[in-house]
Amino acid sequence: MGLRMRRSFKVAPGLRMTVTNKSLGISAGGRAARINVNSRHGTTASVGIPGTGLSFSQKIRYPLRPEHPTASDIETSPAGSDRVSPRPGLWAPSWEKELFGRVERGRLDALQDIAARSPKSRQACLYLQGLATMSGELLGELWTEGFDPSQDPFIKRYLASSETTVWLTRDVVVVMPPHRDTLGLVLAELLQQRGLLDQAIAVVEGLSSSEVVAVSLADLYLAAGRPADVLPISQGNNAVDSVFTACLSLQRAVALRELGDLAGSRQVIGVILRPRWMPDSVRMWAWVERAKTYAAERKSSLARKDLMRVAALDPDYPGVADLLDELA
Repeated sequence: MGLRMRRSFKVAPGLRMTVTNKSLGISAGGRAARINVNSRHGTTASVGIPGTGLSFSQKIRYPLRPEHPTASDIETSPAGSDRVSPRPGLWAPSWEKELFGRVERGRLDALQDIAARSPKSRQACLYLQGLATMSGELLGELWTEGFDPSQDPFIKRYLASSETTVWLTRDVVVVMPPHRDTLGLVLAELLQQRGLLDQAIAVVEGLSSSEVVAVSLADLYLAAGRPADVLPISQGNNAVDSVFTACLSLQRAVALRELGDLAGSRQVIGVILRPRWMPDSVRMWAWVERAKTYAAERKSSLARKDLMRVAALDPDYPGVADLLDELA
């Protein structure tokens, strides 16, 4: 699991250039389907889940410029991201070769035929098809069975470098390897999209404890109108030392506001805004939430000031125009 911060520039309709401190990348397509060419990690095909901020990606070619990873690369790169998966050998089972071929060609939407012919392939097929088709039913079936993608023989051998990407904000993504927690987070997102909040909460509450899981659970509690449940999982989070803790602190601030503690909400947001390293995406989110708190306190001028800060950085930031109209 890792956190990626990146700067992205639009160079043409449907084409973006992404620059990090280690690589240059070009991506073409929309959120539902993209082809990414990266100077370090090669070509990747991505299948997105519209409306959820989730995508599945798999390396399909070698890097443009082969290089040996340094110690720094190993510490900061997501697990397996510099490794190209092996291909099935001559003596590999026929279903394994066929499934690998489908993955390589991006044909993941109908794998039932392989699963029907080979029970050994069933769970891997359901997992891949579930991600590709946004199927909460398939992923839910695997979840109920206790399936862990990291222990599946096919996924371990051929898809160790695959990633599931969850966008916490428009600019910050959490990159997770095949794992049961990944399955649970994706399933919870799909359940939330269908309005099944109680089921989504039950799934995330069953995941291992981590900052990523806490952020997801806090989001679900707030969506379900349970702000009091956010406080225990965000308690003791006074030190904002990462984007994760900043997000969790912001959710705590929202919960405090909804519980009527407006001063406490503003105090938490003030701590979030203090670090100079805080990315603009989180800073804008914090300004919007503080503006809502100021509005609840009938401090319209201070609320407008925070919203104008957001508009100066991103005129199209969701909801800002409507909030400014309400304050006019």
